[in-house]
Amino acid sequence: MANEEINERQKLFCHNYLNNGFNKQKAAEDAGYSKKTASALASALLKNVKVKKYLDAIVDEVLMAKRNVLKVRVLDELEKIAFSDPTKDIKVVTRTDDEGKTYQYVEITDTKDSANTRAIAGMYQNNNGYIVVKYYDKPKALELLGRYLAMFTDRIEANVKGFITMDKLLDEASEDSN
Repeated sequence: MANEEINERQKLFCHNYLNNGFNKQKAAEDAGYSKKTASALASALLKNVKVKKYLDAIVDEVLMAKRNVLKVRVLDELEKIAFSDPTKDIKVVTRTDDEGKTYQYVEITDTKDSANTRAIAGMYQNNNGYIVVKYYDKPKALELLGRYLAMFTDRIEANVKGFITMDKLLDEASEDSN
């Protein structure tokens, strides 16, 4: 993290500024600056290039951490969808009552936290009275996991006669972009 030449109080101000919802005066006061001068000092600190750089580094670090957490959560959900067997935990039961009327209900044998039931996108009763269970797209989840793991290679076929040097190819590419 970039912290070249800013003091501990300035660092504390930066952390307070982000934690206090960008309230510069409160951040300055919490960092130990006088209430009388907190607002003016906070404005000056926010214009200081080194303080700005430190703030940017903190924000980047927080965003990277959140990105990594989100990445793990997405992969976890894809894994649950890809490798679950919701038929193990869900059963649509058809019953006939004493009057001869047929009805359906769903029995779920596991909790909502089960990987199997997490693959269920939804349930509804259609116009005929039957319960329909919709699942998330298992093949798509497998494909996305496979792509993430670089299990698949897209192949490009080219029928080229002769040869071309890399320099010539780069020259032509730069001419096309102009």
